[in-house]
Amino acid sequence: MTLTVSDAVLQARFQAVADHLDAASDPAEIWFYPAPRAASLSDWPADPPLVRVVLSKPCGTATPTALTLALPPDPSQVDIDGTAAWGRVVDGSGTPCMDGDAALADGSGTQPEEFLLSRVDMYAGAFVVLVSGVFTEG
Repeated sequence: MTLTVSDAVLQARFQAVADHLDAASDPAEIWFYPAPRAASLSDWPADPPLVRVVLSKPCGTATPTALTLALPPDPSQVDIDGTAAWGRVVDGSGTPCMDGDAALADGSGTQPEEFLLSRVDMYAGAFVVLVSGVFTEG
């Protein structure tokens, strides 16, 4: 049997995620790392993130089909050289909440990755822009 869920309930689920990310006094962040992606949220990479992108508050907009992150107003400065392959969303207290794939934004609007960046080849001191951040069901 297949469960059918109303749009209002689906949107409430995504809104609950956004509310959780915004609950702490500090804003949520996305920490970008090189491959390989962690196997689970309880696994932490051995090395620090290449760059930390601080999200706005509120962190995004919920619809029945997605949580679309609010884009930060300023670029983020890269801390460590490397190639970003995935990102970890942490709440304002640094607790991991979601992982997603990262890619270079190609302008097509059809890329499946959760995070699209202005650059994936990171160089310490350079700046990167989060172009898109969208979480969908499934």
